[in-house]
Amino acid sequence: MSEKYEVVNLDDYTGIYLFRKGENKQHAQAKYKTSLMNLAYQMGQSTDIVINLPDIAAPSSVKTEGLEELNTWLGQVKQHPAIAAAKAKLASAKADVRSAQSTLLPTVDFNASYYQNGYPGQGLASTRTNVATYGLALNVPLFDGFAEYYKVKAAQEQVEKNEIAVQDTEQQITAQVSVAYANAMSSWKSLQASESMLVSASELLKSTERSYAHGYADVIDMINAQNTYAQVMQERVQS
Repeated sequence: MSEKYEVVNLDDYTGIYLFRKGENKQHAQAKYKTSLMNLAYQMGQSTDIVINLPDIAAPSSVKTEGLEELNTWLGQVKQHPAIAAAKAKLASAKADVRSAQSTLLPTVDFNASYYQNGYPGQGLASTRTNVATYGLALNVPLFDGFAEYYKVKAAQEQVEKNEIAVQDTEQQITAQVSVAYANAMSSWKSLQASESMLVSASELLKSTERSYAHGYADVIDMINAQNTYAQVMQERVQS
């Protein structure tokens, strides 16, 4: 009794395989780009990042485009808008302290005047005259209660609060950048780790295609090779 084989259209399987391969590539690109965008967002920088992964049909080394060293990112933390805003508030609070303290300090006023042929509001002198006057005044604030001292103390307390706010903001941004960087590096290393598997699966697929072309492999072998390659691709996306 002879066995019957179902005729399979290889083009149908190939089309499905290529479609899934394109979807997986787009998924990997989106995952890596999302990690980089999150890192840029945490740094307060532009999130307009373009990521182009190499063609999956021809695996090659994945480059860390847009992903610099962690020390480089951390070196730019102090330029983050949130930190800059916190430092601006601190500078303003320190200015308020100086202003409040100045009301408790003595002040010195100096003035000089020069009059020729009389004084303002008076008629001209009968003789030519030149008069120069100089004045020096020392103003010492008198005690009028503790209101001014309370103002200075309140301003100093605000400085302390703003200093703590600057430290907290720096620590928070640094932690967020470190986590975002770790996630981006994890995505990149996952892509790198899958390169060797992709190369092996790609070579197997090419070898099966050559064998099929010369009649040494059948449709089942082709489907198995394509499935193996697709599984490696799926692991690459999920890693």
